[in-house]
Amino acid sequence: MPFTFKAYHEPFLGGGALFFATPLSVPARLSDVNSDLVKTYRIVKNRLKDLILILQELAKGHGERQYYEIRERFNRNKGLGVETAAWFI
Repeated sequence: MPFTFKAYHEPFLGGGALFFATPLSVPARLSDVNSDLVKTYRIVKNRLKDLILILQELAKGHGERQYYEIRERFNRNKGLGVETAAWFI
C-alpha cells in the first residue's frame, strides 16, 4: 500500500481492515455488495452509543441458543435499525 494518496476507495469493505489502517486525513468512499453490512456501518457511525447498549445486553445471554434465536429474528426483520444492526454483529 502506498504511504500517501489523495483518496481511498474501498469496493469490498468487509471488516474494513485496510480502511482502518489508512490515514483519516484523506477522503474515503466505502462500499460493499452486502447492504446489511453497509447499513450496520452506518449505525456504527450515527448511533454507536445505542448500539453498544444493545450489544452489552445481548452479551449477557451469549450462547448457542441465543445465536439461533437472534439469527431467526434477523432473517425475518431486515429493517436494519439499531437492534437489527446489533443482531447482524
